[in-house]
Formats: sequence, structure tokens, C-alpha cells
Amino acid sequence: MTTRKPGFQPGTSGNPAGRPKGSRSKSTLALEAILEGDAESIVRKAIELATDGDTQALRMCLDRLMPARKDRPVIRPPRDRDRC
Repeated sequence: MTTRKPGFQPGTSGNPAGRPKGSRSKSTLALEAILEGDAESIVRKAIELATDGDTQALRMCLDRLMPARKDRPVIRPPRDRDRC
């Protein structure tokens, strides 16, 4: 009788070849195909709505133009009670 543990051994993947880096899912490919011809008009409409005062469209445009930086820590000034 063998004493082999069921499942994968530590440090080894179940699919060593895996999905190639940079490959896209079927849903992403389908969405890109749908938007291929209309992307420019959709972007223009989002910008138009943002300039007309639509806050959701403005937020979407700003998030694309200047995404939140995750590599820079947030430094907050000390509060009065933190000072000793």
C-alpha cells in the first residue's frame, strides 16, 4: 500500500502549462468585438455627458484619465491627540 497524499504536491501546479500570459477571456474578446466600431462614439458621448454635468460620467472619465495610484502610501498628518 502506498502512503502517497491525495492531491497536488506542494510547489507544483495542477496545470504547469496554464493559460498563456496576456491571453484574454472569451467574454473580453466578445466585448472588444462589439465595441470595435462604436468605441469612439461611446467615448465622445461619455465626455459630452461629463461636460454637461453628469457626475457619474465625470467620475468614469477621471478614473480613466488619472487612475488611483496604489503604489504610493497615504500619509496623514498626526492628530492632536497623537502628539505627546
